[in-house]
Amino acid sequence: MRLHRSSRYRWTAVATLLLLSGATAWAQGAAGAAAAGAPAKFAVINVKQAIVTTAEGKLASATLQSQFAPKQTELESLNKQISELQNRLNNGARTLSDDEKTRLQRQGDLLTHEFQRKQDDLNEEVTAAQSDIVDSIGRKMIDVLDRYSRENGFAVVLDSSAQGSPVVYASNQLDITEAIVRLIPLPEGARPVLFGFDSVEDASQCVAAIIGAGIVPVAMEYMDKPAIHICENFAHAGYPLDVEAMLIIEVEGSDAEIGAMLARIGAIAKAHNVRTVRESMSAMESAQIWKGRKSAFGATGRVADYICMDGTVPTGRLPEALQRTGEICASFGLRVANVFHAGDGNMHPLILYNVNDDEERVKAEEAGAAVLEMCVELGGCLTGEHGVGIEKRELMGRQFNDVELAQQKRVRAAFDPEGRLNPAKVFPLGERAA
Repeated sequence: MRLHRSSRYRWTAVATLLLLSGATAWAQGAAGAAAAGAPAKFAVINVKQAIVTTAEGKLASATLQSQFAPKQTELESLNKQISELQNRLNNGARTLSDDEKTRLQRQGDLLTHEFQRKQDDLNEEVTAAQSDIVDSIGRKMIDVLDRYSRENGFAVVLDSSAQGSPVVYASNQLDITEAIVRLIPLPEGARPVLFGFDSVEDASQCVAAIIGAGIVPVAMEYMDKPAIHICENFAHAGYPLDVEAMLIIEVEGSDAEIGAMLARIGAIAKAHNVRTVRESMSAMESAQIWKGRKSAFGATGRVADYICMDGTVPTGRLPEALQRTGEICASFGLRVANVFHAGDGNMHPLILYNVNDDEERVKAEEAGAAVLEMCVELGGCLTGEHGVGIEKRELMGRQFNDVELAQQKRVRAAFDPEGRLNPAKVFPLGERAA
């Protein structure tokens, strides 16, 4: 067996606090099947879904939380100071003198740099502490896999690139001989710009035009008016409250590259009737612009319960998709806030409802299904990043015909002939779904 791992098992910076307890049972079952001459086995073990739940593991987790709580509190205090400074600058844009603005800006930049430095230091300390835990507890899992793989001809490899949590892949017909990686240098800098529009159509058409021009920003995030107000009331990021839609576009590179790319984007935005433009001029301002967007889901949870959908449409169909999303939700008597990754058309409408009202809950689910069906109708798909799972399982027939679904099932059966991995997910159950 060739097991690809670092000497201290540093699989991710934070995700692997504790490791797999389910590996033992799986390894035993796989070994027995291999010894009996069963078909090739292929297993995917998700770290996050198989965290050790022993007393030793729970104690280690509680100890870490207690150990780093004071430093986390200090970071929260610094973040609050940065927000207060930015609010003073935003609210005093017309009354503060230039010298006072410069002084507050410098003070904010110093606090932002201090915050980032302390956050990096804390991340390193947490990573080191977790590595020590993984060395002691995780070694037990590694020993189990090593033993069974040697005895039964299994190969094991860990993939840290999986979204959300690293996974372990194992097979009795897999011989891993090398790993190929690509190293990408960090950019010299990055700069976000906020664009406000008087209409949803102008904002979404601007997105399509930017992509159509061959410009690929690092990020291009969309927020409609309900989302803008929800996020601003929570984060006080200085978002314009008099616009119908907003884009946050960030580019990276050297100062010259950033300037040239933002000039092109600005010209396109102007051609689409942009009303408000706010380009970040400091690290503190960049942090504030992103703070509201990154707080969107938590901020929405303060207002109402919601279902977050994940349909994707071609960027050229965004204007129609957004209009129809609003119409669909209104037809069910529900509100919707749109926050999503505009650059790839991956929509995340947040359908607001009252979870304690059974009738509203059913309406929210039906509205969500209608939105996803609309995405497919416009040439998109049911999911851009969240997956199908159970929620979208019965909608797979809207995107794929019976022949296509049968082909997908055969591919799955090649790796999982007994249907043990995520059973009853992805493929429609039909009448059995109830």
